[in-house]
Amino acid sequence: MSIFHRFLWFLGNSRIAERRSSGQRVTLTWRDRHGEGIAYGTCQDVSSDGMGVECCEPIPLKTPVVASMDRWAKPASVRYSRERGGSYRIGLEFLERRPK
Repeated sequence: MSIFHRFLWFLGNSRIAERRSSGQRVTLTWRDRHGEGIAYGTCQDVSSDGMGVECCEPIPLKTPVVASMDRWAKPASVRYSRERGGSYRIGLEFLERRPK
């Protein structure tokens, strides 16, 4: 983590890129030691660096997934997964980012 990221984290804002609200359906797919996994959810917010997804399935931290929405798919990694009232809030960090 860079010094700049640590400073923002210390201030309580670890996000660099602005996130936009969304309500689109998203499909998360992955492969692990148990085989292939799939989860359907709703994109809560998205930026060039990642997205927040609400879904019914827990996904382990650091799991590499592919997030598919509309006509695009991006590889990502699960950064956090928290239970919230019967569903899970999944934080994804995109592995391929747009140039800044």
